[in-house]
Amino acid sequence: MEIQNSIFNYATLLKQVKARVALAQKKAIYSANEEMLSMYWDIGKLLCESQKQIGWGNNALEQLANDLKNDYPKVKGFSKRNCQVMIQ
Repeated sequence: MEIQNSIFNYATLLKQVKARVALAQKKAIYSANEEMLSMYWDIGKLLCESQKQIGWGNNALEQLANDLKNDYPKVKGFSKRNCQVMIQ
């Protein structure tokens, strides 16, 4: 009887720990997504303001996209098209 209770208690503990790990993983993903959206919004604002002030066009945007892709090769989302979408 005591061994059976120990097994049950361990199984319950394991289930609770796994649930907590899963919750933390979900929160981390949501936080990362929220931060990425905020970053894209801020970049779009910077690009929009710069276009209005300086008046540069697609060539500068293409150069910026290439420079960002070179500087951050593991980060996706810095194509010329994505930069154009960020401005909208």
